[in-house]
Amino acid sequence: MKDQPSKLLRHLLPTFANLVWMLVFFIVLISGPRLMNADGDLGRHLTIGRYILEYEEIPLRDMFSHTMAGQPLTPHEWLAQMIFALADKWVGLNGVIFVCALIIATTFRFVFVQARKESKTLAAALFAVLLAMLASSMHWLSRPHLFTFLLLAAWVTALQQLRRGKVKQWWVLPALMLVWANLHGAFIAGFATWLIYGVGILWDSLNRNIPEDKALHPRFWRYYLLGGAAAFLVSLINPSGFGLWKTSLGYIGNDYLIGHTVEYMSPNFHNANFWPFLIFIAFLIVLVGLSKKRIESGLLFTAAAWLVMGLYSARNIPLFVIAAGPLLAQDLDELILGVASRVKSLARLTDMDTRIQKVDASLKGYFWPVISLVFALICFLTGVRFDAGKTGNVFDAQVFPVEAVN
Repeated sequence: MKDQPSKLLRHLLPTFANLVWMLVFFIVLISGPRLMNADGDLGRHLTIGRYILEYEEIPLRDMFSHTMAGQPLTPHEWLAQMIFALADKWVGLNGVIFVCALIIATTFRFVFVQARKESKTLAAALFAVLLAMLASSMHWLSRPHLFTFLLLAAWVTALQQLRRGKVKQWWVLPALMLVWANLHGAFIAGFATWLIYGVGILWDSLNRNIPEDKALHPRFWRYYLLGGAAAFLVSLINPSGFGLWKTSLGYIGNDYLIGHTVEYMSPNFHNANFWPFLIFIAFLIVLVGLSKKRIESGLLFTAAAWLVMGLYSARNIPLFVIAAGPLLAQDLDELILGVASRVKSLARLTDMDTRIQKVDASLKGYFWPVISLVFALICFLTGVRFDAGKTGNVFDAQVFPVEAVN
């Protein structure tokens, strides 16, 4: 029996990474009304984005607040607001949900690809990314913070590439940060991750806890520091300059804001929405505890830090699962292979897993993801509704004063 598909099938069949992407993409499209109506920020973001498009300027003073009109404003999400407004202009509110679906799907494709690199079994990577999706889904909302999901996933990938010896790719960090600092104020999450990841690698170096086959590149620290320093400099390329840092750090240091905003509060585990997060934590603790391998402290410290931040503030849960997904896959993979070596029936499954991976590695096509994008756009343009309730992507009059605005 041939293990490899024909040349045509290699370009037609989707890889598992693309299957994950398509799964998330359509889940978000189906959930569109919830993304729009579970949070009240989208209207404000669209209003500011439309202003930027119409007047071709980024507002530096508050123009849409009754109590703060004319006060200085730090536009820490201006680029995301403009993207949302463009999508709305071209396709209506369906366009906003389309953009959200694209962002979230690409985020978890990044997580899956990194999980694959940290594990030898496809099953471990799939389990990790599916659990990460479930744990983060309560914060799948049509807001600029989705860009932070995507950029953190790409940022962790870039750090892992540096760690694996691809030091000449240091420029990816400032390139990502240039965009991130203009998309969402949580760009500082990138610097926190950069610092914690570096501390983990330094810890391993000082304790000689790095295996020979995973030795640091001789110039790792030079390019790691260069990437971080360059990222800081380009983060100042924004409408407010260093004022963006003051605003973003000011949010974190504002006790009143953190103490009275629901999403800044700790997760309530009596709410079933947070159970996948709790399950993720349980699996991670057990698997790390059972692991007999040397766990890279860069990954471990990063996951631990974001776990603490996720327990402190529910809005950080998606960032935790994005950062910790590869570690969960790595440790689950070790458990699966260990059990399979002693249980024959599981050994057959791991052999099948290996054969599937060989086929998956030979696939080259992006046919189905492209078709998915085109299909979704055509459906939206022709009035097809993806949501189960068939209400479409509109503001719910039971939630927002739609008639008053109209």
